[in-house]
Amino acid sequence: MKNFIPGPERQATDLFTRVVAFSFLVGIGLSFKLWVSDRQFPLVPAHSFFLSVLRPIDGFLLIVLAGSLMALLFTKKQGVVAVMLTSLMLLVAEDQMRLQPWVYLYFLIFLPFAFSQPSTDASALSRYLQWIFVACYLWSGVHKINPNFIDKTFQDVLRNLFSVSLPERYKFLGYVIPFIEIAVGFLLVFIKTRKTGVVAAVGTHLFILLYLSPLGIGGNYVVYPWNVAMMSGVILLFWRNEETLFAFPKTTVWRALQLGSFVLLFVLPLLNLAGRWDHYLSFSLYADKTHHLFIAIEETEAKKLNGLYSNYEVTLPGVQGGRIIGADQWSMAELHVPVYPETRIFNTIARQFCRHDIPEGKMVFMECQLPLSRNALQTFGCDLIRHPNYTNP
Repeated sequence: MKNFIPGPERQATDLFTRVVAFSFLVGIGLSFKLWVSDRQFPLVPAHSFFLSVLRPIDGFLLIVLAGSLMALLFTKKQGVVAVMLTSLMLLVAEDQMRLQPWVYLYFLIFLPFAFSQPSTDASALSRYLQWIFVACYLWSGVHKINPNFIDKTFQDVLRNLFSVSLPERYKFLGYVIPFIEIAVGFLLVFIKTRKTGVVAAVGTHLFILLYLSPLGIGGNYVVYPWNVAMMSGVILLFWRNEETLFAFPKTTVWRALQLGSFVLLFVLPLLNLAGRWDHYLSFSLYADKTHHLFIAIEETEAKKLNGLYSNYEVTLPGVQGGRIIGADQWSMAELHVPVYPETRIFNTIARQFCRHDIPEGKMVFMECQLPLSRNALQTFGCDLIRHPNYTNP
């Protein structure tokens, strides 16, 4: 069957998927505790059924996942990809914390290989992967258009990298960052502007790596391989590719994949704007729209914790007395990833603390945005572990 893109471009696509497989393996290594159940941080199953069924075999599933990723460095056979994706989905079902943005993106990248070999419509595969990049940059920029990004993330970048802080009247300059990301997405769509988009995208990722390096915040290294994979991908998939992104696949399988990817990449993320779809599944990255969980415990009751969480204690401006434990600090220290920022995950973490038999009123859970604001603060106790539709009275 005729291939629809030149050989070198098809080879670039194949090289990109190998880079992704290797980056995934490195990411798993950097966040190893995330992928095992022998840990202090609680597992957050999609349903209790998955925890009871999968926990005895999750070690085997992890070996299968790693082994299939190693195999994908050399082959893209449908069976190997199907095994990899199945083991990954089961591990995520056992613990939703594993559904980090980079994991979701890697899942989308390999998904078509489980249904069709690239040789059946090589141009359709290239377009599919390209649209993933376009969506990632577009949505990442859109989500950053919010005051919290300007007040926190943008100012943190300036302080950590340049040791400066902008006066209030110049804070609007922070919106340059989201508009650059949105522009990258649009530049990659059109053939004549594609190389400019590639250069801007690579610059964006290099800046992120600099910010995460010891010269910046010196942390969250688990996303280093992801950013390297993104840089490799935007170069390999776009730089020499002069095919339009607006073409309809010729086979039924690829038509279904195109429709499904359109829903995942552009329709469902719209629901996030109304709070109906997860932030991480909507490419909300470093936008500071997400909430955080803190556990405030009276000093007299803190001894019941037996020092288990003392390394994760934080201070919050405006909150005094007792001990305050940050769920993100705990997750980053043990699992090397941030907490998956959704209410259902916060509820499971809260239940972990409720097992310590601390009287009601002596321990309060706080879900909030940072910097702390009463307008974005919800508090609850062990007597009111919330459902997803809970609203603070």
